Amino acid sequence: MPHRVRKELQEIEPLLLKIPEAARLLNCSPRHIDDLAAQGLLEKRKLDHAVRITMASVKKLAAAE
Repeated sequence: MPHRVRKELQEIEPLLLKIPEAARLLNCSPRHIDDLAAQGLLEKRKLDHAVRITMASVKKLAAAE
């Protein structure tokens, strides 16, 4: 794979985040992420037994603050 393509792949942003990742991006606790999702301010997706937060909802919330 050419170097140029590998660099582009590294720059692809994830669509779904683990709760600690979302917390780090929003500079808050994982518990606060759960609270924001319960309030409907963050979109939560369940994948089997895993819970993920959409990057789109994190960006939307960050832009609103």
